[in-house]
Amino acid sequence: MRFTIVAVAASLIAVASAALPKYDFKPDGPCVEACTLKTGKELFANFTHDQSSPYWLQSLAFDHDRTHPKYRDMMMGAGMCMGACPKAEQDLYRAQFQAKTVWYQDALKASK
Repeated sequence: MRFTIVAVAASLIAVASAALPKYDFKPDGPCVEACTLKTGKELFANFTHDQSSPYWLQSLAFDHDRTHPKYRDMMMGAGMCMGACPKAEQDLYRAQFQAKTVWYQDALKASK
């Protein structure tokens, strides 16, 4: 019985993931990635950058949903950490941020 529940959940996640628009962004760089992951994990134990994780869209909400209760904490924590990152990584993060937010909003609509 337990296996059946896990199998059904995994298949639903796969179907939902397949319906999402392609996440076609360059990696922000190791320092920025480490900052967002560290801050995200402090706020949500299952925070992830792994697109195959069932927690991925939920994790993106911390960065890209201004109504999320932890959005400000995420942005402040990650932002303070990113201050020590190479300028090129910070610039790439900022350059892609708005497009990633639009992608997140579209993905939420597609997943419903």
